[in-house]
Amino acid sequence: MGPIVGPLVAVISFVCSVGNIPLAAVLWNGGISFGGVIAFIFADLIVELVFDGFALIPSEHKARVVEASITWNYATWLDLGFLVLAAFLVWRFLKTGGPAMLRMMNRPADRGYAHHHAH
Repeated sequence: MGPIVGPLVAVISFVCSVGNIPLAAVLWNGGISFGGVIAFIFADLIVELVFDGFALIPSEHKARVVEASITWNYATWLDLGFLVLAAFLVWRFLKTGGPAMLRMMNRPADRGYAHHHAH
């Protein structure tokens, strides 16, 4: 039954090829068979071709590039500002003993300090 249900779900829930794998995982966790999941994945890849024949998906792509060059706008200044902030935070982390703290956190706890309240 799964190989029949899988393609039907692919047609009903048409998602792009990026979204079909997470949806296939949902189907798998929902109890559909492995064959149904594989049928869903392959059917989802060809659904666009089928829909294109019925003109449900536009065949013409009229996208135009609005901005094709690098410009200095507010986003550029925000990026530079946060780059400076990130560089300062990395410098502060290195100068205040950050690497040593990370090494200390990676070691197991000392038994003498871990159970000092057990008395």
